Amino acid sequence: MIAYLQQYLLPRTLLLVLVSTWLLTFIAAYLYVLKHPLKIYSAQKDTLTLLERRATPGYSLKEEITAEKKQIAFYKAQLNQTDSKLPTNLLVAKVIGKLDFLAKQHSIQLISVEPRKTDRILLFDEMPFQIRIQGSYFELFRWLRGVEETLKPMVIKRFEINRGKAEDLRQMSLTLVSYRLQH
Repeated sequence: MIAYLQQYLLPRTLLLVLVSTWLLTFIAAYLYVLKHPLKIYSAQKDTLTLLERRATPGYSLKEEITAEKKQIAFYKAQLNQTDSKLPTNLLVAKVIGKLDFLAKQHSIQLISVEPRKTDRILLFDEMPFQIRIQGSYFELFRWLRGVEETLKPMVIKRFEINRGKAEDLRQMSLTLVSYRLQH
């Protein structure tokens, strides 16, 4: 067969076919035989490095547990904010007041804020607010950033931007949702 191939193929073509065959064989060997064990070896080496770091003198499991307990206490404090203890009607008034303050601060016209029906979702009360505002495009988004920073546990569930009556004004309709931990 080799004599037959030599007769009809140029030597460099034959060499190219042989090199390609060897190359494909090595690639297949890597992909099907070596890749998975090398991946396992790398993961085990990372685990060993982590365990060796933990086994060094000066590492204290008590300190790590204390740090984790502080982190858990911090998250619980965020969930149990002082706002969560307010009655719903006072919380609605507070949210509307903050939205109005932010609108004045960013030169935005707050057209309407309508609190919607509160729903229960797992451990939380979901309080949606339907809001319509008007202002320049960039001021609307600065206002949104301010709302996000000021009213932390609020999420924008839906929003829509349309042209306003004046050329440079935009009107935004959005649904902000506040989540409070149920008591």
